[in-house]
Amino acid sequence: FIRSWGHYPNDPATTKSEQELQLQKLNPASEANYKAGNEHSCLEGTRQELLDQILQWILGNGLEADLFWLFGLAGSGKSFVANTIANMVKKLDLNFSCFFCKRDSTQLKPARVFPTLSSRFAMQHPSYRSAVLSLLRSPDGIDAITGDISVQFDLLFGQTLAKTADPFQ
Repeated sequence: FIRSWGHYPNDPATTKSEQELQLQKLNPASEANYKAGNEHSCLEGTRQELLDQILQWILGNGLEADLFWLFGLAGSGKSFVANTIANMVKKLDLNFSCFFCKRDSTQLKPARVFPTLSSRFAMQHPSYRSAVLSLLRSPDGIDAITGDISVQFDLLFGQTLAKTADPFQ
């Protein structure tokens, strides 16, 4: 899902390797990546109503919420549902990113979610990438990496997307 990198004259880091190096400052969690065909998926035909509801939300069919919060008790199958949805979205060839948190991992903590997702989004969208690279060079750059998750979200998505004319370009 990584599109080709080009030359972006408005950005001092203009080569692919320079941009990759700058985006690595976000310290994206490589272990959080989706693994196709993950064996921890729902059995065929189970949880269909929930899976359909989530898929309709992803596709934007009548559900206006910007966030779909999947929650439940430990062992209730949240990870299986998330893996199943990731498999479904991959098969539909939709552009997506996900982050799987794990209690016993140093990399897969909530504080790594927004920097990781921002890094992935920046690799796919040049105008957003330029805005993130600018943020990382600014005094607020360190807060985008190490700040509280609400600060990370505001800097990496709220403010950065607001400064980007068309983040999907």
